[in-house]
Amino acid sequence: MKKQDSYLLFIYDFFQGDRDQLTNDIPMKLLNLTDGTIKFVYGDYGMILYIETPYKFKKVKKVVRKRLKGLVDQYFLIKQPDDISVYMPDDMMEGLFGPDNKIHKASWKPRKEHLDNIFTKVMDEIYSENPIKPFSLKEPTLDSLLDKINRDGFDNLSDYEKDMLKKYSNK
Repeated sequence: MKKQDSYLLFIYDFFQGDRDQLTNDIPMKLLNLTDGTIKFVYGDYGMILYIETPYKFKKVKKVVRKRLKGLVDQYFLIKQPDDISVYMPDDMMEGLFGPDNKIHKASWKPRKEHLDNIFTKVMDEIYSENPIKPFSLKEPTLDSLLDKINRDGFDNLSDYEKDMLKKYSNK
């Protein structure tokens, strides 16, 4: 039996229409890479697939590109690293990586507002007509927060911006 390599495929998309169909379409298109099993989890904005295969990265990359072209907006394919940290519910992690996984479970739990803020900024930069530089999230300065309050009012600050304002007030 050939040695199996493990790959993680992160798909980012705004899945529309019949989401139940999603759980069939994408894994079925990649099934020929495996012994007949693909593990995955998915949500509103994407899907993570765990693929064990005897094929090397070059072949896996070629099949994924061919099968997913035009089906998803974007994806990231990586060979599973030895060191990995994951944050997700236990049942999802066990379903994706198996009950005996040796993956470090991260303890950081982001607030939904922070993730929404980061996601919005990333998507704005990706789809910008003239991206100037690679995206980086910068902490707002105290002056920029005060300017925004003056211009838009305190209630229009995001939770992240309110947290930053509180951080500045404790200094």
